[in-house]
Amino acid sequence: MAATGSKEKRRDILKKKVIIEEQNRKYYYPDGNEQCEVDILTPSSAVEVKSGQPSHLLKQLKKYSQVTVKEPIGYSPKIGYHNRKIISKEGYKVFPDIKGLRNYLILKGDGKKTQGEKIHGHHAIRFKKFH
Repeated sequence: MAATGSKEKRRDILKKKVIIEEQNRKYYYPDGNEQCEVDILTPSSAVEVKSGQPSHLLKQLKKYSQVTVKEPIGYSPKIGYHNRKIISKEGYKVFPDIKGLRNYLILKGDGKKTQGEKIHGHHAIRFKKFH
């Protein structure tokens, strides 16, 4: 029960400030077999959530690269430094905490209030997405 409550709490932290277009979207091969399921889609990112051990996280992120043009990002609260380093060397971002993920998505322009703009004091500046 405690794990479910904390999972919902993490999802609520993300939903309050980040635009979530879709959750648990499935992609299929032309023959009808399931290719992968994207956990969270934002306007610019596809997020894989691993609440348990981060096994196969890199494999999932590579699948995301094949099915969407959005940036694949990993989130796993139990991921260690070594696994994060391996995934980062492959060119993917992975976050061990939900607030870090939320702040990164807001910085990319996926925030509900910013909607593509980065705020500096009372000035709004258009944020250029880096590719």
